[in-house]
Amino acid sequence: MAQFRVLNLVKVGIIIISNFMISPKNAHGGNLYKCNKYQESSDTIKILENDYKIVLNEKYSLRVEITNPRVLQALTTKPDPVILFSIGLEKLIAKGNYIILSSVPSNCDLFYATDKKGCLILYEHNLLIFTRVNKVKGAGAH
Repeated sequence: MAQFRVLNLVKVGIIIISNFMISPKNAHGGNLYKCNKYQESSDTIKILENDYKIVLNEKYSLRVEITNPRVLQALTTKPDPVILFSIGLEKLIAKGNYIILSSVPSNCDLFYATDKKGCLILYEHNLLIFTRVNKVKGAGAH
């Protein structure tokens, strides 16, 4: 019974913290943008090498500074965009994932945080943080 109460308190805490974290004012440093959620399907945005700068490239995380204002506008106005780009010869696909979900989107190499409406969450106005999807090699092989 005590464990059940503790779990309920943890759930409430997570909900409160996630609502604070995904507030557009907090996530975007006060620079608000309007995400158009009225589109039926997600749009694909291809980012070229001169549209971004890699800030951090680690095993599980990739931080990219978007330097092209047009790409930045497209990312912030389209809900749940599928982002295509490459690092060297490696072609990458990134999909959005609601920030409080523990699941990982399918058929992608990376994912990025979105709010409830599917709007991409940027940090410091133009910093996009991706999390790498750890793909299991040889799954199903015996």
